[in-house]
Amino acid sequence: MQDLPILITPSETRAVKPKGKKWQLEELQSLVEGYIQIINLGHGRVAVVNEEGKLRRLPFNEQATFIYRASTGSVDYLCGNVLITPNYSIE
Repeated sequence: MQDLPILITPSETRAVKPKGKKWQLEELQSLVEGYIQIINLGHGRVAVVNEEGKLRRLPFNEQATFIYRASTGSVDYLCGNVLITPNYSIE
């Protein structure tokens, strides 16, 4: 996977960039539509997800779940919008 940040929604995937050199909390919250949780994917990447995604019954995110499971070996799943970004880009 590249160092280019990507936003994976349940319906589309697109490249995104922070407004400055690094992501700010407000930007991350806006992208995932709520409080954030950061998940280490290894190899210098993290996934930023909505901390309450499952509680709020956000839509299942098939593509992000595939990346998450392949990267971590987990059998859990991800919901809602997911930002995959290099870990050095988080403020």
